[in-house]
Amino acid sequence: MRRRKDGALPKFASSGTLVLALALSGCASPAYYAQAVGGQIELWRRAEPIDDVLARPDTPERIRTKLETIREIRRFASREINLPDNRSYTKYADLKRSFVVWNVFAAEEFSVSPREWCFAIVGCVSYRGYFSREGAESYAGELRAQGYDVYVGGVPAYSTLGYFDDPVLSTFIHYPETELARLIFHELAHQLVYAKGDSTFNESFASTVEQEGVNRWIEAHGGAADHASFAAAQQRRHDYLSLIETYRGKLQALFATDASKQEKRADKKRLFQDMKADYQRIKAEQLAIESVTPATIASSVRISTTRSSSRPHCTRNWSRLFRNCWRRMAAICRAFTKLRGGWPTSPVTCAKRT
Repeated sequence: MRRRKDGALPKFASSGTLVLALALSGCASPAYYAQAVGGQIELWRRAEPIDDVLARPDTPERIRTKLETIREIRRFASREINLPDNRSYTKYADLKRSFVVWNVFAAEEFSVSPREWCFAIVGCVSYRGYFSREGAESYAGELRAQGYDVYVGGVPAYSTLGYFDDPVLSTFIHYPETELARLIFHELAHQLVYAKGDSTFNESFASTVEQEGVNRWIEAHGGAADHASFAAAQQRRHDYLSLIETYRGKLQALFATDASKQEKRADKKRLFQDMKADYQRIKAEQLAIESVTPATIASSVRISTTRSSSRPHCTRNWSRLFRNCWRRMAAICRAFTKLRGGWPTSPVTCAKRT
């Protein structure tokens, strides 16, 4: 399903053909792929070139200002950071809802290891996404009936890894400028390098690119106040993820004991209460813990493992590399397998650079 060289999408006789092609290459049901294809097609239908949106006299001034900023961020990403130069983030789609997809995370009652789902293109991931909250909640109900602890979380953006052109979405357009830059750099980084089935590496790589990229954006377009604001936001994010990681460890220790199920349930409930109390002390992060379960903890694994003790130097090492080698991203990509020392071996998708 990769885009043709002329940038056009591959043509299918019908959406059913695409559903069949996907269903035969993955382990999910045809119904699941049907909602995924339908949701993606609806997103494309709503997307229009940013230049066209800016040219319309009825475009709200706030949206106009944000799109002008995003257009410059997109140019900066390719010109100054050497991220993929394609049509991603050159269109805008107003989805008329809060999130583009809702992810379902699940973990067994006495585990913080997330259940995984495997797909043909991205490999195995620790969530399953739906374009409607109703679809996500329905599947979550099925998992709860099987005894899983489940968490459903809304997602404002995602990457198709360069297979298609990802548009700017109404679900994140109102973010502050540095957050917009961070998101776009992060998602484009996934298009540049993606290791199938290795979420820890992928998030470490993209997180490093976003952090270094935003610093360079601020150097070119901001000032000391912007640097301070971004640093504060990063610290709040770090504090939240550290909190999650701390309680993951406590839960893992609890679940490994010989205590009875009843005792584990009681202690688990106490730990969740302690975690909520600790969270109140870092609530400036502006993330709400409405219903904490092992699945809530598991849902943070994909991000928090970039700072996990099992990979203590991954992000730092990537940061050092990119700080000195922004102009050599293509060479870094080609040398990827040599640079991965200590990481699990898995197939890698690298965008071709000229």
